[in-house]
Amino acid sequence: MRTFNTQKEIDSALDERGNLIIDDNVTFNCDVKISGNINAWGIDAWNINAGNIDAGNIKAGNINAWNISFYAICVSYASFRCKSAVGCRDNAKAICLDSQIVYTAEATVVKGGKE
Repeated sequence: MRTFNTQKEIDSALDERGNLIIDDNVTFNCDVKISGNINAWGIDAWNINAGNIDAGNIKAGNINAWNISFYAICVSYASFRCKSAVGCRDNAKAICLDSQIVYTAEATVVKGGKE
């Protein structure tokens, strides 16, 4: 399990392309803002603002990304905005508890950690 408490910790873990690759579950105790992609086994965060997300299961307060690939479940509590959200299992679920998932042609994603 990998835990990030600040954006600075996240920034220091990015590869040369701005991607965050974690070969384990990851918990973010801060908002996540990266211009690249997130690849992890499982994600637990409050706010995610990233390029593409590829993870086992995702649980977040707010999700704003381009394309999301997940294994079984992708849950956002407050807001969920993306180009696509695709689960690997036949009965996979992408849901937003407090509103609808907004599928857009272009999700507004941060570039270089700035909106």
